[in-house]
Amino acid sequence: MLLAAVLFATGADSVAAQATGTTRDWFAFRDSLAAHTDVAALHRLQAQLPTPGAAASPDALIARGLIRLRVYEVTGESVDGELAKDVFERGVERFSRVAWMHYGLALAQQARARAGPGEGLTVGASLAEILGRDPRARARAAAQRALEIDPSWAPPAVLIAELAVEDGRDRSALEDAKLALAGVRAAGGETPQVARALADVQTALGEYAEAETSAAGTDAASSHARAVALLLQAGREGEGARTYFATVDVLDGITAERVYRDVETIVAPDEAADWRAADLAGRRLWFHRFWGRRAAGSAVTEADRLAEHYRRLALARREYLRNSRRGVDGAGVLLSESWSSGSPFDDRGIILLRRGVPQQIVETRLDGVLPNETWVYADLAGRGNVLFHFAALRGSRDYNLVSSLLEALEPKLDPVLDKVRFDRAVLTLLEDRAAFEPGYQAAAGRLRSLLLSLPAEEVRVRDATEIRNLVKRTVERVDADYRQEARVALAADVHAARFDRALAFHYDLVTFRAPFGRTDLTALFAVPAQDLGAQEAAATFVYPVNISVILMDTLTDAVIRRDTMQRVTTPAPLRAGEFLRLHVTLPVTPSEHTVYRVVAASPAIGSGSVETGARTLRDYSGLELQISDLVLATADSAGDWTRGDLRLALTLPRRFEPGRPFTLFYEIYNLDADSPYRTQIRVDPVDAGGAWNAVKRLFGSGSPRIDLRFDDIAAPADDGAIRQLRNLESELPPGRYRMRVTVTHAATGQRAENETTFEVIR
Repeated sequence: MLLAAVLFATGADSVAAQATGTTRDWFAFRDSLAAHTDVAALHRLQAQLPTPGAAASPDALIARGLIRLRVYEVTGESVDGELAKDVFERGVERFSRVAWMHYGLALAQQARARAGPGEGLTVGASLAEILGRDPRARARAAAQRALEIDPSWAPPAVLIAELAVEDGRDRSALEDAKLALAGVRAAGGETPQVARALADVQTALGEYAEAETSAAGTDAASSHARAVALLLQAGREGEGARTYFATVDVLDGITAERVYRDVETIVAPDEAADWRAADLAGRRLWFHRFWGRRAAGSAVTEADRLAEHYRRLALARREYLRNSRRGVDGAGVLLSESWSSGSPFDDRGIILLRRGVPQQIVETRLDGVLPNETWVYADLAGRGNVLFHFAALRGSRDYNLVSSLLEALEPKLDPVLDKVRFDRAVLTLLEDRAAFEPGYQAAAGRLRSLLLSLPAEEVRVRDATEIRNLVKRTVERVDADYRQEARVALAADVHAARFDRALAFHYDLVTFRAPFGRTDLTALFAVPAQDLGAQEAAATFVYPVNISVILMDTLTDAVIRRDTMQRVTTPAPLRAGEFLRLHVTLPVTPSEHTVYRVVAASPAIGSGSVETGARTLRDYSGLELQISDLVLATADSAGDWTRGDLRLALTLPRRFEPGRPFTLFYEIYNLDADSPYRTQIRVDPVDAGGAWNAVKRLFGSGSPRIDLRFDDIAAPADDGAIRQLRNLESELPPGRYRMRVTVTHAATGQRAENETTFEVIR
C-alpha cells in the first residue's frame, strides 16, 4: 500500500487533493506519520504538495510542515528542524488567522527546544533566553497566539504547560501555563488533557494536593499524574504507589512512553533492551519488575522507592536541567555518552537521580578555577565517602562529571606566567576536599612543598607543561581511586533505608513444606526490648514493630517479599535484657540463588536496621525422604509460633545457659505411615578443643554420650508431615556448637539430614 494511502485513509486520491480541502483532523494525520521512519518516502509525500508560496489553502502548508517535522524527528538533523519551522512561519505569514498554523509552529519550536536551547549553544543560549528568542520561548509565543485566535482550543494550552514543565526552573512560565489552562476551561474547552496538564503544572510548582484534585480523569495519563502527586505528599506514599501500579496495569502506548521517560535516566542497558523488545503487555510487567527489584535492593517498600525517585526527579527538574544537549568536547567527562547525551539533565541531575541528595556539596570559588562542585556521599558499604567532581567546562553552563579534580582549573591558567594564581587554585581545590578524602590532604601537602619551594627564577626557566605534569602526577593516584570508586558507585541507582538510629536484632530464616509440595519460609526475629518504644494503652503496653522480609532470585530477578507491622501487647513493660519475639511466614519459590534483606524497625522511636545475606530456599516437591530446617525454642511470654497443632516460643538468639532446657523442633516428609525410621542427633563444637572434653552430660537422661539415637514408627499428620519435638537439656561448657539431625528410613536406607548452630553462654 502506498504510504499516502496509509496516511490519508479518507477516500481521497492523493495528499495534494486532501490538502486543498477544509480543515482536517491533523492530530490523526500526525499520529499516522509517527508510524513511519522512511525519510525518502516522507520526502516523496511532501513533493506531492504545493510549495508554501503556491499553496491555495492552509491545509497544504500544515500537511507539509507536519511531514517536515516528522523528518526532523527521524533524522535529528538541525537543518530539518529549521525547514519544518520555516514552513510553519511561511504559513503564519499567509494564513495568520488559522490557529493550527500557529500551533504547528509551536510544535516545531518545541521539537527544537527538546534538542537543546539554540541547537547546542551554551553561553549564547542565556542571552537568547533573556531576549525571548530561544526555541522554547518562541514555542510558547506561537501557542499563545493560537489561543488568542481560539480561546477554547485545548491543545495550545496543553503544549504551553508541557513546555513549562520541561523547564521546571522557570516558575513564571509555570504560572503562565496555569493561566492558559484556566482560560481554556473558562471558555468551555475542558478536556482530560487539560486536567492532566494542569496537574503536571501544579506538581511542578509543588502544589501536590491541588494536582491530585485536578488529575481526576479516568484515563491512564490522568491516573499517572495523580499517582505522582500522591507520591510527593508526605504520608500518602502508599496510596500513590497503589495508584501508580493501577495505572501501569491499564497503560496505553502513549502513556507508557510518558511513564518510561520518568525513569529513563536510571534504566540499566539490559533493562532498556527489555523495554524496547516488549509489547504493551510486556511493558506493563516491565514496570512491576523494575520497581520490585529496586525496592528489594534498597530494603524499602515499593512505595518508599517510588516516592524517593519522584522526589529526586522533581528536584532535578527544578535545579539541574541541561542547557545544551550537545555537551562539550574533551576526554575528561566521566559519564558515558550513552547516559548523558540524551538526558534532559546535566550530570549533576543524573547523579541526583541515581544516588539521591548528597550529604555535602563542596565548591571552590576562586579566580583561576572554573565553576565546580564536589558531591559527597557516604559509601553504602561503610568504607568512607564516595565523591563526584563536576565542572562547567569550556564556557558551558552545564556541569559535567569530570575524571580529575584538576579539570576544574582554568585551561589557560599558566603555572609559569601566573604562578601565584596557579599555585593557589591547585592547593585550594585539594584542601577544600581534604576533609572528605584524606588522599587530597596528602597530595596538597606534597604540592605545597614542591610548588611554593621553587624559587621564582627556577620557575621561569621551567616549561609550563612540565609543571602541569608534576601536579597531575602528584594527584593522579587519588584521582585514579576516585574514578574507580565513582564508576562502581554508578553501576546502579541506589537508595538505602534510613533510620534515626540503629536497632540491633537477631533473626533466622527457616523453611518448611507447605501443601502440594510447596515451600514456606518463616523469618524469626528477636528484638531487644530496650531498643523499642512502647505505647501505653488501657493499662497495657503495645510494642509496634515494622517487619520486612525481602527475597530476590539473582538469576531471574524475581522478588518475593512480605511487609507487615506487628503489635505485641504486654501487661507490663519489657525489661532490659528481654526480647520481643516475632515471626513472619510467606510462600517462596525454591532457589539456590537467593539473596535476602530482613528489616526490623520501631516506628515509635524511629530506630531500625537492615540485615543482608544469601540463602538456599529448599525444594520440598520431591518424593524422597526429607527433613525441614531445625528450630530451637524455649518458654517465653513475649511471642509464640504455631506449626500444625503445636505452639512454640521460638528462641533467638540461639543462646542457652548451662543446664537450661530447650526444645528442638523439625518436620520429616515422605515417610509412609507405620514405616520404621531412626533419628540421630549429634552435637559437635564449632571450634573443637579442650572444652569438648569437659562435657559432663548431654540431653535428658544424663548419659555422657555425644550421640542420641531414636527408633520410631512413622505417624504422619493429615498433611503428611511428621512433627518432632525433642526436649533437651545441656550442661555443655560455654562455646558455639553445631547440631546435626539425620533421619534414616529403616527399610530402604534412605537418609535426610539438616543442621543448625547454637551457643552456650555463662
